[in-house]
Amino acid sequence: MELTRETKESERTFYPENEFWDNTVAPYTEEPLVEDILLQHCQTLTPNQRKWLLLTVLEGLSISEIAEKEKVSPSAVKSWRKGARDKLKLSMGHN
Repeated sequence: MELTRETKESERTFYPENEFWDNTVAPYTEEPLVEDILLQHCQTLTPNQRKWLLLTVLEGLSISEIAEKEKVSPSAVKSWRKGARDKLKLSMGHN
């Protein structure tokens, strides 16, 4: 009787290997929070300025990588950057 109970219990219970826990992704990451904070400050930015900010901060892309991705010149991306920086400084109260 006891053997049957143990067999049933072992068949119903699954214990993942340690490798399973090493490969799982935590449901909480800081990235959504960072993105929310950035988007709060993006309200005065143009779509291209917002693109520059998010691609730079969240994806870590360089000016040339953004230019290639958006199919524009690097100078256009630099212009987005300058406009975004100026507006963000004003909205955050920095002179």
